[in-house]
Amino acid sequence: MGAIIRPVGEVTGEMEAPPSKSYTHRAYFLALLAEGRSVLRARQLRFKESDRVRAMAVNLSRMGIRVRELPDGLEIEGEGLREGSLRPSTTTG
Repeated sequence: MGAIIRPVGEVTGEMEAPPSKSYTHRAYFLALLAEGRSVLRARQLRFKESDRVRAMAVNLSRMGIRVRELPDGLEIEGEGLREGSLRPSTTTG
């Protein structure tokens, strides 16, 4: 089964997600599929067994995504969903 995603215009808002890496990682990927700047706050993910915010910033950068690490999250500059907008990472591990 496939999904059809149609543009709906500008979506703005603010929300607080539960302290969950699964939800936060989904939000990061939605931000990079969006056009423009998204700021995602995830301070709680810095204090787990590893700094997941930093790890996500590093790996998104390796894929060519414009991302800026903030003290409490990430700022992601999305280019929208278009052919060739994502590139595979050049490193492994």
